[in-house]
Amino acid sequence: MNLLKKQKISLFVYGIFLVVYNVLYFAIPFPKNSATWLGYFFTLCSFVVSYWSFLMAFQKMEEPESKVYGFPVFRSGIIYLSSQLVFGFVVDLLGYKLRVPKWVVLIVSVILLAYALLEMIATDATRNVIEKQQEDVTIHTEKITYFHLEISRIADKVNEGEVKKKLLKLAEEVRFSDPVSSEKLKEIEARLEIETKKLENMVGGSEEQCLTQIKVVSDMLADRNRRCKESKNR
Repeated sequence: MNLLKKQKISLFVYGIFLVVYNVLYFAIPFPKNSATWLGYFFTLCSFVVSYWSFLMAFQKMEEPESKVYGFPVFRSGIIYLSSQLVFGFVVDLLGYKLRVPKWVVLIVSVILLAYALLEMIATDATRNVIEKQQEDVTIHTEKITYFHLEISRIADKVNEGEVKKKLLKLAEEVRFSDPVSSEKLKEIEARLEIETKKLENMVGGSEEQCLTQIKVVSDMLADRNRRCKESKNR
């Protein structure tokens, strides 16, 4: 189900609730006055804002992480809608006994609206920060993931033997290396990539040369991890 279709379904659902609300509002003989009509207006606004919170929250609905991080935004809209509905009906019910001042309805409704908007904006901003951090982590771990896949792929080309054993061990060393790269590691990681390519070209040739090259890559990987650790301790 694509995003546009989901938006249409959600709009249809909101439309149903809006119709039900209007039927109840006009079917129940509440005393109608300027205060109750003002509450009615802000309740309609709450439906719009709540639907907007849905669009903000799930605009990237194809990404599971975005659904999770977007839920607090949607929750803010739902809480606002529920609060405004309850307040509106309280004002209507009180109309049987006393006339609620218009300014009270206005102030409370504006406060609810302002709080909802600020909460939605804040939670959406927090989500964007978290997603940006995750994106940065993914980018910074791409290089070590690449090395692990490359070494594993090279090991798959080799039949049983000492070279196979050493390649599998090297793949484990890469796997358990610090995954986060940095600007300071660019040079050694570039050299590591070159040496890995050399190793791939040696596979199928001299076993002694392969074992020597595996040692070169392993030592360079250890150097890379040592530098990574030192840069974090500073």
